[in-house]
Amino acid sequence: MDATQVINELVADVQGGLLGTSGGRFFGWVVGGSVPAALAADWLTSTWDQPAALFASGPAIAIIEEVCGQWLKELLGLSPGASFSLVTGCSMAHVTCLAAARNAMLAKHSWDVERKGLSGAPPIRILSNNQRHGSIERTVRLLGIGNDNVVDLPVNRQGHLDSGDLLRGLQEHAGRPTIVLLQAGDINTGVFDPFEELIPIAREHGAWVHIDGAFGLWAAASPKYQHLLNGVEQADSWAVDGHKWLNVPYDCGYAFVADSKAHWASMSHRASYLTHDNEARDQIDWTPEWSHRGRGITTYAAIRQLGKQGVAELIERTCQHAHRLVTRISALQGAGKRAKEGVQGHPRHAL
Repeated sequence: MDATQVINELVADVQGGLLGTSGGRFFGWVVGGSVPAALAADWLTSTWDQPAALFASGPAIAIIEEVCGQWLKELLGLSPGASFSLVTGCSMAHVTCLAAARNAMLAKHSWDVERKGLSGAPPIRILSNNQRHGSIERTVRLLGIGNDNVVDLPVNRQGHLDSGDLLRGLQEHAGRPTIVLLQAGDINTGVFDPFEELIPIAREHGAWVHIDGAFGLWAAASPKYQHLLNGVEQADSWAVDGHKWLNVPYDCGYAFVADSKAHWASMSHRASYLTHDNEARDQIDWTPEWSHRGRGITTYAAIRQLGKQGVAELIERTCQHAHRLVTRISALQGAGKRAKEGVQGHPRHAL
């Protein structure tokens, strides 16, 4: 078929099947749109069609990704020395970070998981609050850790993990390789775990601390809300989405790991047909995927357009909108009664 005809028919055929998720007045789910520079950069990404695998296969794309890594760590308040990777979303960021954690925790028990696999390895335990996101469950399944090794700890009335509960969880079966999962902005409540209090306890017991910061980690870029993340920089790894609060097109997420050696060991590979660079950064050494598009281009464009101040204003503005929605809806006559009835009678459609 003629290419123009294909596109014209495609546009016609999707009529009525597209949602307005990219618009500013779409209030369903936790999805974002795209800032203009990121959208245009996404068109260029497809036009240039550079494989973001090796420096040799796309030098400009590799350098853009390095710049993005440094900018993101600065915006999120993370150590400049942390390694990073650009992945499809927060789910794959969890996989990347916890693969590094698996490597490091088992290495402490003299087990080379990349060479020996998990058969016969000391079982890894993950401690998490019981409100954890479902992406964690899928991650532990993919990594072979298993859901039975995830210990769900209760949250308190404020919705976050208490130090006493974490301490008891760490003390039980002490000596096992342990990963502690903490939450930066729960998807249902927006709650942040008290990192300054919890991370030192986990560290004292030799645990790896991973932060699920799908959207909440962006609060670090806001002078008004960055206090919610006090102490988060002491963690070992962090996962966050780009296609949420930074408003770049799907699909884009970021993984950061403090122990770059564990990150590299869990991902890297060498083969005679690959042209590795001795000085520049090769993306495939840090990312689960080999063949993937240069998603750093949209991240670069979004940050250039917004700048530090623009990112902060975006976060604070959307928080103001959310607060206004909650307070003004709750002030409507009978709103509380109707919401309660909706939850009891139609839980899937309740506000």
